Amino acid sequence: MKALEPTMTTLARKPRIGILGTGNMAFALGKSFLAAGHFVAFGSRRPETKNEFHAAVGTESRIYGYQAAIDAGEIVIITLPYQSVAATARKFSDSLRNKLIIDITNPFGAQPNNGDSGAQVTASIIGGGARVIAAFKTNFAATFENPVDSTGEPREVHYAGDDEEGMEAIAELIQGIGFKPVNCGTLAQAVALDHMVPLMIRLDDSEHGAVHKSLWRIT
Repeated sequence: MKALEPTMTTLARKPRIGILGTGNMAFALGKSFLAAGHFVAFGSRRPETKNEFHAAVGTESRIYGYQAAIDAGEIVIITLPYQSVAATARKFSDSLRNKLIIDITNPFGAQPNNGDSGAQVTASIIGGGARVIAAFKTNFAATFENPVDSTGEPREVHYAGDDEEGMEAIAELIQGIGFKPVNCGTLAQAVALDHMVPLMIRLDDSEHGAVHKSLWRIT
């Protein structure tokens, strides 16, 4: 059966989420989406070794290989180390091309020399028709435990992409877990988000003792 394309209608019934990766951000995002009522399938290269991860997330989650997690999700979130994204996107490009993709990965020292954003590179590897949205790049994993900051306002999630319907869907998905979506433009403009992350980490370290609960806010 062909997976349903995410639309505002499918969001009303909580789209299924596939998450590639089992790191801190995968854990935090997965917990948030599970709490919001989504089905979440995590993808791992070695799912048989992830019993402790599964127990920590909760029994509502599922741990699969990458292909099965992609197949299970209507929206697929890439949380892998950036150095692993290109090979993974290339290997599973045919399957990813039919999905709405959220790329949360950050290039850091591997920033493309031609000025492209990391998410642009992911989209180009997946190929024509890829629906890639850059999002959750500027959010620390620790902040997902509480999407409201010390001022009492929802924390922001900055997102960018070229797919209008996909952007609307992701904005609603962000709101559904208690955050405020901030549209930052096109996928090319997501390069600004790539550069914001190292600065955010440095300032969090120098100004807040590396508690990893800092955030950018548009005011």
